[in-house]
Amino acid sequence: MLSVLIKHEYLRTRGYLGASFVILAIVTLAAAVAEALTIPYLATLLRILAIIALAGFLPVVWLLLTVDFWRTSFSRNGYLTQTFPIAGGRIFTGKFAWATLVT
Repeated sequence: MLSVLIKHEYLRTRGYLGASFVILAIVTLAAAVAEALTIPYLATLLRILAIIALAGFLPVVWLLLTVDFWRTSFSRNGYLTQTFPIAGGRIFTGKFAWATLVT
């Protein structure tokens, strides 16, 4: 049952976690291309943006997972999660396992 919970966590969070990773990859790739083409000011600006994006990626993922946990546990749609025929601790374990795998 835990694997089913983790699968549904993946299906629910893949959109915005994937989008945040794509944004990080685009910024980093743009910085690398600007460095390779030796464009002085643009390369410096994109390098700074890439460092900020790399440093902020993990906190952004934590924030997104926290918001998702709140939405699926305590907000208006949280009632559906609580109606699953399993113990609440198992639901929390599935969410925690997914968050651990992602980060």
